[in-house]
Order: sequence, then C-alpha cells, then structure tokens
Amino acid sequence: MKNANLKGLLTFIVVLLIAAGVAWAGSQGGASASGIPIFAGAVGLAFLIQWVAFVPAYLQQNEKFFDLAGSLTYITVILMAVLLSPVIDGRSILLLVLVVIWAGRLGTFLVRRIHKAGRTPGSTRSSPPSSASSTPGRCRVCG
Repeated sequence: MKNANLKGLLTFIVVLLIAAGVAWAGSQGGASASGIPIFAGAVGLAFLIQWVAFVPAYLQQNEKFFDLAGSLTYITVILMAVLLSPVIDGRSILLLVLVVIWAGRLGTFLVRRIHKAGRTPGSTRSSPPSSASSTPGRCRVCG
C-alpha cells in the first residue's frame, strides 16, 4: 500500500472513531426515535449521504457535486432531526427554515461557481481513503 493511501486509511479510521464518539456523547440524555438516539441518527445519516455522494464522484474523478451534496446533507439532517423530535416548537421551526435557506443559497452559489470553473477551486484530493474521510469530515452535524 502506498504511503499516501496508508495515511488516508488511518485518517479515515480516526474520523470514524471521532464521529462515533461525538455521536455517542451527543446522544446522552437526548431524544430517541424507534430506540435510536436522534443525534446519533443525524451523524449516521450525514455520513451515509456523504459516502453515497462520494462513490460516483470518485469513480468519475469529478467534484462538481461535492458542495451540493454538503448542502443536501445539512438540509436532510436538520429535517430529520426536527421531524423526529418529540417537541417541535417555534425555535425548532425557525432553525429549520434558517438552515434550509442558508444551505440552499450556499449550495446553489457553489455549484454554479464550480460548473463555471469546471472543478472545485483549490481541490487537491486524489486518494480514495483521504477523499472519503474528508467528505463526511467536513460536514459538521448540528454545529
């Protein structure tokens, strides 16, 4: 295994361990849906969406939808968290609306910029393990 791939694989494992720790810690005393803590479900959903988006992007060596996947992740995770919450109040709805507006505007802007430039400006990712670990690592769930 090449040195860069080994480093990427180790990074991937560290990111998974940190995410599992954050999911576990953030779920302590929190609300659950069907026996699964909502916070842990949000972390898992964020990783799932990012990895699903990563596969075709890596196979095509194309990052045109990297930022769109990030925006869709924010929107999907906040929707899931609010809809599964036992109490939906005005503050939850306001936060949901603000995140959807922010992620929608940012995602649209970045996708237009990428399509105009033909690639993500400043992109340097090349190995699968490091790319896969950077994808969910840049998605900060609930924060």
